[in-house]
Amino acid sequence: MSASYSNSESTTTRTCPNAPRQGIGQQTRCLARSATAKTAASATRSLGARPVDVGTFGLVDTASLSETVSLLQLLLERPRFHRRRGTVTVTAAGDAMTVEVVMDRWTGRWELRDEERVLSGEPGRYVPPAVALLAPEHLPVWGRSHDSWDPVHTERRGQEFTMIAANRYNPVVQCEVSFDARYLVATTFKTPAESVDLVQQSAIV
Repeated sequence: MSASYSNSESTTTRTCPNAPRQGIGQQTRCLARSATAKTAASATRSLGARPVDVGTFGLVDTASLSETVSLLQLLLERPRFHRRRGTVTVTAAGDAMTVEVVMDRWTGRWELRDEERVLSGEPGRYVPPAVALLAPEHLPVWGRSHDSWDPVHTERRGQEFTMIAANRYNPVVQCEVSFDARYLVATTFKTPAESVDLVQQSAIV
């Protein structure tokens, strides 16, 4: 299920179209090619003698591949507002904590605040899942060499996508990611170990 979250957008201020992108387009095109190949391979396996079981979503099929590609194409779009802030709930082992996050998709810089500390990151470094919800290309679910999850099934309902990915080292273990294509964000990232949910988000203008 997709998390319930709120958002607010300004309709009068636009970001500069000539601002630096720091290779985001190139990075996401690369992950599109990688994830498409991985999903195609999963679809091929699913149609063979030993299908991949993705629970309530049934078997991986060519329609699912099409939805995965559609999702990736949306992520390639230039965001109208490159800086976003959000409130995220992280639940693990029955304990929940709320953090505030900021992500700049043009520079790759991010910040995460909880009750005790402030963390920040530079371009090209690890991005925590709580922050990566605001820049889904940084989630480890696209089948790239450094990712731990491979996409196996995607469904679309309007502007919302839900993707199931299998653990690379134990495909029986799966995670679920939900996306809101209107704002190019992920709203949930659920693994057997933890659930990361975007409670609210807004653009920084």
